[in-house]
Amino acid sequence: MHKIDVFRKEFQQYSSLNNPDAKQVSNFASWLEERGIPLFKEAFQQETNRPIPSLPDEKLIEQAYPKGLNEIDKKQLQQTFYVSNAQIFVQTCSWIASTVVNASSDPRAEVFSSRHFDLLHYLVLDAMVLLDDWAHLTQDVPAMYGIGKNAWHSASQIALATDQLIFSGSPFFAFTDNSTDSGIALLRIALETRMRFGFELLGVVELSTQSVLPLNLSTVFKAIDKHQHKFKLAVPLQHIERIYGWSNIYVHIGLKHFMWSPIFALRYMNRLLRGGEYSKGFSVNAGIEIDKATLLAIQDEAETAYNLDSTKYELSKIPVDQCAVVLTA
Repeated sequence: MHKIDVFRKEFQQYSSLNNPDAKQVSNFASWLEERGIPLFKEAFQQETNRPIPSLPDEKLIEQAYPKGLNEIDKKQLQQTFYVSNAQIFVQTCSWIASTVVNASSDPRAEVFSSRHFDLLHYLVLDAMVLLDDWAHLTQDVPAMYGIGKNAWHSASQIALATDQLIFSGSPFFAFTDNSTDSGIALLRIALETRMRFGFELLGVVELSTQSVLPLNLSTVFKAIDKHQHKFKLAVPLQHIERIYGWSNIYVHIGLKHFMWSPIFALRYMNRLLRGGEYSKGFSVNAGIEIDKATLLAIQDEAETAYNLDSTKYELSKIPVDQCAVVLTA
């Protein structure tokens, strides 16, 4: 019997649970920690003839996330796409399972049992989708593992997810189903806000009407790129661009990725988005450490790239000392 069949058979005893209590969810999480995840790693290697690696996070970002629609087909034909996503699944599922097990002794965990269960349940289902995609797209063997997934998020589903966000998942106002995919849109907003307010580049003002016109973020990225050797970013610019481009796929057409993708991307980007410790203490802005001269040079670069007529337009900026950065000089 193939390892994947053993994995699926053992998983089924948990996947069939209806309204599981905290103890049942803890047992499921314990199985994943002690048996399920190690078994999946063996199954993945047996099926693909490739072990799940131990790559650094930077490499996983580069190999597992398409930067745009034009990269999706190319990525899905590469073996590195599948091994990287398998590693991300293992890391993410291990972390969540461990957290659920540790929380099981807390009486508050009972209220969240169904949500913890759904989180782990859908992660495992997507792990099997990953293998199915590998078989179909790289081996020309469709439906090898007998599982499929709706790859599109409809407007009605996104509206329901918005209810969950607004009402904190209260069952009296919204469904409590998992809405991880919708987090991709928020991650995109967080990245765009971080970069615009970090480098003072908010938009373009039309002087005659005082209307604020959009300043394409790709222009901001290009301006930053020419000066990135002069300052410190907590996350490499190329990875910020990649995750931003990847998130645009979902925002523009509702195409979903694997469930672990937004979870891993957010954790990776937290150093930029939430800040932390730096040489002189702690700051929520510590993801960007830069001096005033470089900030002004980046603004000038963006203005030059846009070729603005100064009699008609000007950049919408905020004072340098109010930027969301740690100023070094």
